[in-house]
Amino acid sequence: MEKIDYRAIIKFLTKQGKSVATIMDEMSSVYGDSCPGKTMVYKWHSLFKKGRESLEDDPRPGRSIVVTTPELIQNVEKLVLDDARLKKKQLAEMVGVSDTTIFKIMHDHLGMTKVSPRWVP
Repeated sequence: MEKIDYRAIIKFLTKQGKSVATIMDEMSSVYGDSCPGKTMVYKWHSLFKKGRESLEDDPRPGRSIVVTTPELIQNVEKLVLDDARLKKKQLAEMVGVSDTTIFKIMHDHLGMTKVSPRWVP
């Protein structure tokens, strides 16, 4: 059973006015060892009592994951072919990705290596 399914059960029982202990007892009797722990049940019970409706996790802060799309690869290739003296950092700022992503595109996707101060295929 998925964690979102457990949250739906916790939400339903919370809306019925059940306590954390009662919810734990009911879930343990049905799901046994696979049911979530008391801390998790208490957390979601509290959130649902405060009016939360969503069963999904809140988005976490941090750097978003950049997917290397064909458009991104073409954009980087065009920039490099226009000016082979661009540095990774400059390319990264121009297209809005990290230096590491630029290196992976240049090396893995375009098969380019740094020779002297130029990128060459």
